[in-house]
Amino acid sequence: MNLRPMVQLKSCPKRLTYKWILCPTITRLSGVLLMYRIMSGFLITLAFLLFSGCVSESNESNINLTSEARKINKSEVGENQIIVHHGYDSMDRGNKEFTAEIVVDTKHYSNNPINRGDIVYYRVPNEFKERMGEYSISRVVGLPGEKIKITSGRVYVDGKPLDTFYGEARRLGSNVNELKEALSNAGLKENAKNNIETMVEYFGSINMDEIEVPEDELFIIGDDWFRSNDSRSFGPISLQDIEGKVLGELSN
Repeated sequence: MNLRPMVQLKSCPKRLTYKWILCPTITRLSGVLLMYRIMSGFLITLAFLLFSGCVSESNESNINLTSEARKINKSEVGENQIIVHHGYDSMDRGNKEFTAEIVVDTKHYSNNPINRGDIVYYRVPNEFKERMGEYSISRVVGLPGEKIKITSGRVYVDGKPLDTFYGEARRLGSNVNELKEALSNAGLKENAKNNIETMVEYFGSINMDEIEVPEDELFIIGDDWFRSNDSRSFGPISLQDIEGKVLGELSN
């Protein structure tokens, strides 16, 4: 059972309200015996989750949590949605995701909460604009009021590991264990081996002391940790700098 906070973003946010949502929902089934079995299984699952000490992503962001980006036809781009040329590989998970034209809903957060796992389109902090441009995209990892820490390439939220693919360092979709496994390939060329060993060492060296995300800010990280400039470099970003939600990629 996951209890997850959501942030409602208004046009000029002054204060934030939190809602707690119970997930998943159990469908009513007939029969006393069947209900007993279901409840028994639920209690076992609940106990496991409570004692496992992990934080999971929001299921409501499913279009952002797949291995491939959602494809959107130009004819499907609706009102208040814009096409943006991202042109960078900070979100590349091995299939060149979000490296070209993306679709952004500029009004999504006027009526919807920001969830962990959302990919947001945001204004880049002034000191990084020369390097990154005026706008960029990244994934929401930490929500207002949460304590975020990174130890050896692993994200911790309020002291618990963030148990999802974006909760750990990745390069083109591969985490440190997958990179180590690749090193066992007998046919691996020497230069490729050296690159992988360098990346494994780099992942292990990524550390950040625990910080508390301010009440009107978010902590964001790109899916490719090696190529992304994000909150690890410039800290949490203001909710007022969020320009919209990334819905997917524009189809060719």
